[in-house]
Amino acid sequence: MKLQVLVFGPAAVALGASACEVTVHEGATVRDVLRALGEQVPALASWAPLARVARNHAFAAPGETVEPGDELALLVAMSGG
Repeated sequence: MKLQVLVFGPAAVALGASACEVTVHEGATVRDVLRALGEQVPALASWAPLARVARNHAFAAPGETVEPGDELALLVAMSGG
């Protein structure tokens, strides 16, 4: 299943885009999406392990199952003022 992932902050800068696509198996979890991002999108390999994922506008637990059509966002910690 192909999923679009929105990317924000320094991860988006590293990617050079605000979104990317990742392929995971049916029944995949948020943890699987993070693993796939690290493997399939080299620019995000160092960011994926540090990120949280929002699924349909709410933080998602690592074991939460993703569905086709979900809106996923990769969120990394940012600091500054």
